[in-house]
Amino acid sequence: MKKISKFIKYWLPVILWCSFIFCLSSQPNLRTSWGIWDLILRKIAHALIFGMLAWLFWRGLVQKSKLQSRKDQNREWKIKLTLAVVFSVLYAFSDEFHQSFVLGRSGSIIDVGIDSMGILVFGWRMIKIKIKNRNENIKY
Repeated sequence: MKKISKFIKYWLPVILWCSFIFCLSSQPNLRTSWGIWDLILRKIAHALIFGMLAWLFWRGLVQKSKLQSRKDQNREWKIKLTLAVVFSVLYAFSDEFHQSFVLGRSGSIIDVGIDSMGILVFGWRMIKIKIKNRNENIKY
């Protein structure tokens, strides 16, 4: 029963968020009549949506670990952050590929780049948090 609740807590949000992205990509037209603001806001949304996907995936990966040594914890943390970034970028590629089959939409490598910027901002932020936490744990 504990495994099911862990799955629901950590992995169901990833599945639901991927489904949300898929549903948005299935829409023939998401444009508004706001002119240049429409473009700007949609691109910001791209970055935020995929940054959130990276965070959700990373959150699922970093469930309580039983590693004891700091070296093992740091190594595992780096691997999991890398996996979250790689998974999210691959999902961005698959999302654009999916859009190429939707009437009125097209796949764009530029959008993959924008998605990846959101993912990399997430990764950069996590590294900064890790460094800050490491520095706070140092006793002078």
